Amino acid sequence: METNYKIVNLINGLNIVGDVEYTPEEIIVKFPLEVTAKPIMNDDGNLVGEHMVLRPYLVMTDDREVFIDQFSVVSSCSLSERLYKSYEEMVSNVYDKTISLDGNFYKNDDAVDDELPEEIQEMSKEELDYLEEQLDLIASGKDKTFH
Repeated sequence: METNYKIVNLINGLNIVGDVEYTPEEIIVKFPLEVTAKPIMNDDGNLVGEHMVLRPYLVMTDDREVFIDQFSVVSSCSLSERLYKSYEEMVSNVYDKTISLDGNFYKNDDAVDDELPEEIQEMSKEELDYLEEQLDLIASGKDKTFH
């Protein structure tokens, strides 16, 4: 399946994944998601790796694309095809269920799933704990700014 899904590294350190279109002056990232890293610690509290997490990028707007000046881009590369489904599911959850991209990931709103998505079923205890912690932070909103 041919897509324009790219990971764009910006001069300010942000990494954004989305459906990218290039113009001479700027890049247009449709349905952007921010790529962040969550540290993975061992039982002794030592850092042993990172888990990459997607989170919404356009939170306080109804816009579905962001225009970025070419001078702000450090690099870009194609998103691995094995990650298309995860990206598309996150886009569907973040932006809304009626959009469609070049990929065919439209989900019928009338469909009912009695079991958890496979991605959640496959999560480790650490990942589930982190997810619960993040949901609690969002729900409480105490002294936090979310992007």
